[in-house]
Amino acid sequence: MPDASTAAPVSVRASTDPLDVAVRIARRLAPVDDVVDAVRSGSLLRERWHDHGTASGFAGLALLFGCLDRCREGEGWDRSAHEHLSVAVEAAQRVQYLPPGISSGMAGLGFVALCLSGENQRYGRGQRYGRLRRTIDGRLAEYVAAWIDRPETGVDSRRALDVITGAAGVSAYLVHRPEADALASLRGPLLTWLAAHLIEGRLPLRPRSDAADCGLAHGLPGLVSALALARLRGITVAESGAALRAGTAWLLDRQVTDRWGANWPMDDSVPQAAGSAPPTHAAWCYGAPGVAHSLLLAGRALADPALVSTALNAIEAIRRRPDRERRLVAPTFCHGEAGLAHLFHRTAAETGIGGFAAEARRLHQRLAGSFDPAARFGYRAVQGRGAPTDSPGLLDGAAGVAAVLLSAAVNDAPDWDRLFLVR
Repeated sequence: MPDASTAAPVSVRASTDPLDVAVRIARRLAPVDDVVDAVRSGSLLRERWHDHGTASGFAGLALLFGCLDRCREGEGWDRSAHEHLSVAVEAAQRVQYLPPGISSGMAGLGFVALCLSGENQRYGRGQRYGRLRRTIDGRLAEYVAAWIDRPETGVDSRRALDVITGAAGVSAYLVHRPEADALASLRGPLLTWLAAHLIEGRLPLRPRSDAADCGLAHGLPGLVSALALARLRGITVAESGAALRAGTAWLLDRQVTDRWGANWPMDDSVPQAAGSAPPTHAAWCYGAPGVAHSLLLAGRALADPALVSTALNAIEAIRRRPDRERRLVAPTFCHGEAGLAHLFHRTAAETGIGGFAAEARRLHQRLAGSFDPAARFGYRAVQGRGAPTDSPGLLDGAAGVAAVLLSAAVNDAPDWDRLFLVR
């Protein structure tokens, strides 16, 4: 598998200033027609793109522009954010079924509308998009109530739990909302529902293997992160402590080792033999970075120094692992170098550990320096073993690279990464 350093050609004259590169990407993403044309021209991209989506859709681009507006107020990014959110909302009104999830459903649209409303920003009091948010929240409350009433998660609803499409991701929006209303009152029951799955061992399964999923995007670490982040924000339920203990113990039991230290497979079908190392990339979605970050959040939420130390040791093992052994072939967030850079960045911000900060800076500089003027949006995504694609999306496209570089360049922490249960 190619080294991550070959994922995008390096322009010798390219700027390596993260904020400058983030703005260059955003300028290419701002024209709606250019994004539409890029999506139409790529068959694989069309399959993954949802106009109303946050992960791969116009709502996610609106979120990026809103974050840029906070950092560079007066440059017109608020207009770009409004335009892209309007396209997303119009698309959502046309679909027959709008799922509840945060990546391509109601929770995602609600999250973006909240972030663009001004409620969680230094200015304003969240008066924008009030009617849209009320409509979304009313419909989402019905779905959350139905989830809670369901006695157990069956084979056909495995994704009802995960970050990308299920309740763990929806919790990110519920926990982020400032309102005290009907939807906010469902936070506790939803967290209790997630906690019960961890305590009882009813876990998300990976479809390819039918084994319990070990990835943050679709597996047990997402449930751990959801409960830990809620607890860190002062939203807790009686069962959350026991659930976090059960979930972290399960993850530590699935830990394997390589010559650099702790690692995790994609699911628990891998034998846990001494010295075994799974062929897993070191990314947000699957592998040690996402898992270790969920352990770190849980350790902080439980005020457990030993668990925090275990998580930091696992992150240190990732830092020591050579680039070629990280198995990253794209610059993007989900399973690429941008996601790994952001996890190092957030860990350094939370812990003050200099080695993690230095690794984040190295990766940010490499990302910024690999801006490719020939690529439509400056960076190309790679799906599996497929050809590079001009993907505009936040989760697996150029917008995600821009968001990571923006976070590296500014002192505050833009809200976009709450979508992915990073903080």
